[in-house]
Amino acid sequence: MLLIIPLLSPLILAIMILNKLLYPKYPVFYSHTRIGKGEKPFKLYKFRTMVDAEPYKKGAEELSKYSNIFHVSKDEHSKKITAFGAVLRKFYLDELPQLYNVLKGDMSLIGPRPVEEYHLNLWRQLHPELHNLLKARFIARPGVTGPWQIHNKKFDLTDREIIQKDIDYIEKSSLTNDLRLAGMTITRIFGGAGE
Repeated sequence: MLLIIPLLSPLILAIMILNKLLYPKYPVFYSHTRIGKGEKPFKLYKFRTMVDAEPYKKGAEELSKYSNIFHVSKDEHSKKITAFGAVLRKFYLDELPQLYNVLKGDMSLIGPRPVEEYHLNLWRQLHPELHNLLKARFIARPGVTGPWQIHNKKFDLTDREIIQKDIDYIEKSSLTNDLRLAGMTITRIFGGAGE
């Protein structure tokens, strides 16, 4: 971590300056609450990519039609994404401020997806049978990247498959596996495979 941040600091500074020049009315950073290890809430940081950064949220009944709760309407979501924000998302650059979360100890570089309390409550509402799996999922710190994020067709996964992927990662946690996931993440970044 102590090597990564100095190496990336020129890029982080350039994104901060461009974001402020292009969208002076909006803050450079966006933060919102996520659920971390032991279901403890924390503030997660990103570069702002939307003119209205509040995520588009559907009700439980409507979300039950999707394979997983993250597969919301892309049309509604994309209306708010700025042109520069789309580039940041494409190359996962909007996630860089989460390195601060790693330094604070809220997150690790690799781990389960950090979910909102809203999403956690929906999982419990829509899938009460997953109660025990959810308890096991939150024994690890969430990651900047992880098994769900690097999946090629992540929106094709069901909620159960997403949770199970995270648990499999926790149970098989090793330096080798982390290096493999880090390598796959880098490949996706340079391939512009972000949202």
